[in-house]
Amino acid sequence: MDLIPSNVFCSFISTLPEEFQVDSAPIEVQTTSNNENLSELISHLLEMEDVTFEFLVNGEFLRGNLKR
Repeated sequence: MDLIPSNVFCSFISTLPEEFQVDSAPIEVQTTSNNENLSELISHLLEMEDVTFEFLVNGEFLRGNLKR
């Protein structure tokens, strides 16, 4: 039995300039999402292309997927 949920709610909070910020309301994402997937999501929300972001999860940079 897998005790890790398949989806989680994430809030994306940034100290970057306003043009790189999205609404901080929680968004449901799959726990299999990695840095590339989240960058694509944020780029889509910002209506930008080919932007790569770094993500902190509980104070650590995301290097695998959210399930880890």
